[in-house]
Amino acid sequence: TGNCLYIAKQLSDHTISIPQAMKKGEFVYEAEEIGIVYPIYGHMPPNMVRAFIQKAQLKCNYLFAILTYGNRKCNAAEICDQIGKDSGHPFDYIATLLMVDNWLPNFDMNEQMQIDKKIPENLARIQSDLNVQKKAIEPVTDEERQQHAEFLSRASAIFTAEGIHAKAENWFTVTDKCITCGICVKVCPK
Repeated sequence: TGNCLYIAKQLSDHTISIPQAMKKGEFVYEAEEIGIVYPIYGHMPPNMVRAFIQKAQLKCNYLFAILTYGNRKCNAAEICDQIGKDSGHPFDYIATLLMVDNWLPNFDMNEQMQIDKKIPENLARIQSDLNVQKKAIEPVTDEERQQHAEFLSRASAIFTAEGIHAKAENWFTVTDKCITCGICVKVCPK
């Protein structure tokens, strides 16, 4: 659906695709500010994003992450925060942003696009925070942590505490609903 690309382009004129960076083996970045925008997937970053954060050398004065989601964020901000700390570059700012849910087996895209998720207003709030380099990690409630734990216990065939099983890409197929835009092929690191 392009949720993350849309948000990244709203925040910066200079965007880099994580799948392309992984494909090319480009891991050194230096700037005044560096931001990572990614979709929450099972309340966690996709494996590729996690691997990028772990491998990247991010030299900046302000590091932020914007996590998009369509239904539940649970403790995604806390997970992102810990990944950053464990990788040696803690985030200064982490926020989540409710977007159109694009998990096609569960959600109808036409219905999702009709729901007012207050994207412009919430993005403006995030942009305002970034403009002043606000230091804040979005808080997580005990209920959200519990929801994530319950999700992991129910979805253990696909998800672990470290993210989706590596073999999971074999569980997804292209159907006749594909519009052949080719974006998935262009960004795929495989």
